[in-house]
Amino acid sequence: MKFLAQIPHDIAPTEGLHGPGPVGTPPTNIADLGEKIALIISTIIGLLSIIAGLWFLFQIIMAGYAYMTAGGDKEKIHQASQKLTQSIIGLVIVILAIFLINLLGYILRIDFLDIPGALQKLTF
Repeated sequence: MKFLAQIPHDIAPTEGLHGPGPVGTPPTNIADLGEKIALIISTIIGLLSIIAGLWFLFQIIMAGYAYMTAGGDKEKIHQASQKLTQSIIGLVIVILAIFLINLLGYILRIDFLDIPGALQKLTF
């Protein structure tokens, strides 16, 4: 009777080793390289957009809470309105950045904002 440790076997595959998913595979030509770069950029933009949206929602809730708990104190009301204004300005900046990336993608003919397609292609 042989135990598993006594049976010789390869620890890692030697053929077809390309890395984690399509992002980790080395490109064979320049078109594949451009597609992989667009995939990575699209994934990063998607994740950062989701994070920015959640941060905006969190800031709006915190500003509303600060406004409700101000208790008529003019300084606290002013701080809450400033936080609300700053969060709206941040959201506008994020929307403008997405618009500029979309415009750049249109000019370069690369779909940077195909976030669902990029997430479907991204497999680990």
